[in-house]
Amino acid sequence: MSRNLPRGRPGGEESDRPRHEKPKKTRSPSRQGSAPGNRHRLEILFEDRGLIVVIKPVGLPVIGMGREKTALDLLNTMLRNRGIKEPAAVVHRLDRDTSGVMVFARSGKMKKAMMENWNELVTKRVYIALVAGIPPEKEGTIRSNLKENRGHAMYSVGSDEGGLEAVTHYRLLRSSRGFSLLALELETGRKNQIRVHLADIGCPIVGDEKYGSVRAGRPAGTDEGRGIGRLGLHALGLAFRHPETREELKFLAPLPGEFLKAVGLEALPEGVF
Repeated sequence: MSRNLPRGRPGGEESDRPRHEKPKKTRSPSRQGSAPGNRHRLEILFEDRGLIVVIKPVGLPVIGMGREKTALDLLNTMLRNRGIKEPAAVVHRLDRDTSGVMVFARSGKMKKAMMENWNELVTKRVYIALVAGIPPEKEGTIRSNLKENRGHAMYSVGSDEGGLEAVTHYRLLRSSRGFSLLALELETGRKNQIRVHLADIGCPIVGDEKYGSVRAGRPAGTDEGRGIGRLGLHALGLAFRHPETREELKFLAPLPGEFLKAVGLEALPEGVF
């Protein structure tokens, strides 16, 4: 199903070194690290001379301004502690309150190779969202152009009103007690794309005050105390071809248990990633 969105509607809001992974095998966390005085920790899934793949925790910005610690700061501190002077570089981003798989480059050359060839290299990106309500179909495609307003919130407009095309595919995994758990795959990677698109179909992400939920940690219209205490969005898996070796790598960040508990599941269904 392709769902065309209303025009002009405001939206309302990516020291033991693991070996190269063979295709179709999913790597889990291998080691952790944190910077002194920082409560956040990064789990390293993969590292070679060109790339580092990590699990970013919720509440940690990827980059920032001022004195606030970021995922990039944390990673570079870990590298310096191992005697590595060249800093890592950001290849793509996740929102502060989104957890999950992220890739960093170990050099400017690798950053350029990943960013300039992202659409060709990345073969699969899967997110899991816990939302309020039930989507209009069990699976479908949300397609719109996204623009940014003066308050830096994104919103959907018609194709003749400018903006950047955004395409999100979703599949309903389970609905229960006012929550729905969705698996999402992206064709594009626009700012806040998933958050805007799900709000557009009447299913704002749990805890997303910017794009639809009434209060952080619980979906609009549900009883107190049944939220998960965070934004209900997690970057579950990422698969891509290594720019140098051309090997296909696949990485998984296990879904936090509170997502499953909210809809009465013990585990994700087979084949989600």
